[in-house]
Amino acid sequence: MTTGNKAFEQLAENGWQIIDRNYGKQIALDLFQEEINSLSNVLVSSPVLLKEHIIQSGGNKSPYVKSLEKKFYDKGWNKDNINITRKTSFKYLDISHNTQATSHEVDHLVVNKNNKCIAMEIEWNTHKAFLNRDTQFWQEAWNFGAIELAILITRGEELMRNLKTNIVDFFANNLNDLQELENRNFSQRMKDEGINFNFPTTNQINDIKKQLKNNKTLIEAVSNTFYSYKFGGTSSVVELNKILDKGYLGRTPFIVIGAPDINRL
Repeated sequence: MTTGNKAFEQLAENGWQIIDRNYGKQIALDLFQEEINSLSNVLVSSPVLLKEHIIQSGGNKSPYVKSLEKKFYDKGWNKDNINITRKTSFKYLDISHNTQATSHEVDHLVVNKNNKCIAMEIEWNTHKAFLNRDTQFWQEAWNFGAIELAILITRGEELMRNLKTNIVDFFANNLNDLQELENRNFSQRMKDEGINFNFPTTNQINDIKKQLKNNKTLIEAVSNTFYSYKFGGTSSVVELNKILDKGYLGRTPFIVIGAPDINRL
């Protein structure tokens, strides 16, 4: 069993990217050794798979996120909302009032044996607006003592650098012609392999054909369209760093954990 800093070392050895902001790792080591050990074990046992997690359609939530969520729920790390009540009063005036703010539903609240709390989110394929929301809320929750640490799990830089190439390789190895996509034979073939595949829509077919007219190969056109519609401008370490550099996090202890490159097994 790994403990303390060994948990972070285990993650790094398995390709997970760790970004520490405002002494987040030190807070984790001081207050949440058992919880961070469990987190590390879950993530190390959850590689990102090409067909199952990148290619497969997930509806409103990625199959990879669904898999992680179940493992965390099994540990009792459940969804919840955080309510913050503020009381305003004056030294000399005899008036006061209370205001209450309720957070969005946090993916997982992790509580240790001393009732210290981690707010943990998984932002896998969501738009940048949700990253803005998360970081601004974490700052408020930490300022009012509701949480001691925030953790975000998202797609790591190496995964994102190689994502387009991996998608190209998938279609190069599996797609025969455009007709397969248009008549849904390709989707059926993927379904027979246990992969839910809803690509492409009519608009996406038109986008592919437009690229073909501009001298793109079939694999290039299909891969460009798939990547653009599914992953363009969505959450990753790269996008998150742009937000953090704007100072939205304040002094909140924070750890970003970026998923490693795709496991092709």
